Amino acid sequence: MNPLIGKVQCRGAFDGYEVAGWRHSDHPSWSVKVWLAGCPRDWFGYKVTAGMFELKMVDHAQRGAVLHAIGAWEAELVDPKVRNEPFEHARSDANIYVMSGVN
Repeated sequence: MNPLIGKVQCRGAFDGYEVAGWRHSDHPSWSVKVWLAGCPRDWFGYKVTAGMFELKMVDHAQRGAVLHAIGAWEAELVDPKVRNEPFEHARSDANIYVMSGVN
């Protein structure tokens, strides 16, 4: 991976879950953490590429929240005018951060 390519970090909430994730802009996989809203210590981590989870996921509600979040984030990255509620999508000052030169 090119260290000069940016890193994208996102977070949001959906259906009682909070989701945080990141990926390098030159790589298709998202690394995500998902937890019940208000319980950040009880997170589960996954790597997701093209809607496929590397590890078997048991909780369908978590799966839905993660896929919804990634879909919203990717839509925002393609077109910054897109807003998919309940996610706030504004670069640098809300929930999507694009950082250059970060590994």
